[in-house]
Amino acid sequence: MRLPHVGSVSALLILLIACAPAGAPPAATSAPATPATVTTASGAPAGEPQRLDMAIISGAGYYIPAYLATDRGFLEQEGIQGEWVVAGTPESVRAVVSGSVPIGMLGSDPCIVAVTKGAPLRQVAALLQRPTYDLMAAEGVRSIPDLRGQEIAVSSVASGTAVLARVFLEAKGLRRGEYELVAAGGNVERIAALQSGRVGAAVLSDPGNFVVMEQGYNHLGNIMEIIPEYDFSAWWVNTNWLQQGNEELLVRFLRAQVRARRFLDDPANRESVEAVLRERLRVSPAIAARIYDFYTRETPDALARDLQLNERATTRTIEIVGELGELTAPYPPASQFLAPEYLQRALRELGS
Repeated sequence: MRLPHVGSVSALLILLIACAPAGAPPAATSAPATPATVTTASGAPAGEPQRLDMAIISGAGYYIPAYLATDRGFLEQEGIQGEWVVAGTPESVRAVVSGSVPIGMLGSDPCIVAVTKGAPLRQVAALLQRPTYDLMAAEGVRSIPDLRGQEIAVSSVASGTAVLARVFLEAKGLRRGEYELVAAGGNVERIAALQSGRVGAAVLSDPGNFVVMEQGYNHLGNIMEIIPEYDFSAWWVNTNWLQQGNEELLVRFLRAQVRARRFLDDPANRESVEAVLRERLRVSPAIAARIYDFYTRETPDALARDLQLNERATTRTIEIVGELGELTAPYPPASQFLAPEYLQRALRELGS
């Protein structure tokens, strides 16, 4: 089966925003519960926890703080029943734009483009601020020049993997038209496309990059060689939902996420963190350990400390998306896309 070629991020997002319904999210979930009015001294509601649906794209090791927030009870301690809604990049962005899912761990580049088209989105917490992606290639592709005439698997038309691949390949000497980016889906689907021979290479994050390295596929480079800083993935919220009396819920949600991020940094929690990685990503103990070491030892600044917003990384993302023709100059400032006040309040309440 031939994979679809990647086109314009803007074209897809205009369609997403225009067609975004207020209906069902990508996966069947019930509506969030009515916000509680009785709270404990810590600010968490008494009684039954509030359900909060959260959009997420595929599965990746860099989501580990978010996984810990649900799987190690941090959300529950804040009176929140977090429910993941898993879908591809376009579907997840569409769900949060429409409000059918109020908040999501989304790619920042499609969200930035969506906001410029009128989408009610703001970033409230950062996560992956370095593009920890590898370009992995089939047996016959041993160098970047070998990719001429080849198809390269990325997530989707509206994904950061497509944006980053273009910039990386241009810097390595390949111009558009000398290769084809094809939309293959998430990490699992991109690995399958590579293993089946349908593509000559694939842009992969963990655990997929580590898995295919073990299998002997060729490593053509890491995106961070060319783009050391990039606002790749973050928590984005629907501002209409936020303004419907959900500010307190968002602050409690962010408290839980920050505590989970700090849990990751404590070496005493290594065994617990690796257990979550094995469970969530269905990987071997060796791959779980490799992911843990990558984010805590090898590249500890890849995941934002305390989920602090990074205007420098967001600005770089805006510039790259603009250079690819998805934004019109003069480019908007990073502050147009960020709502830092909720995280700042969460940090104050945590005593930091």
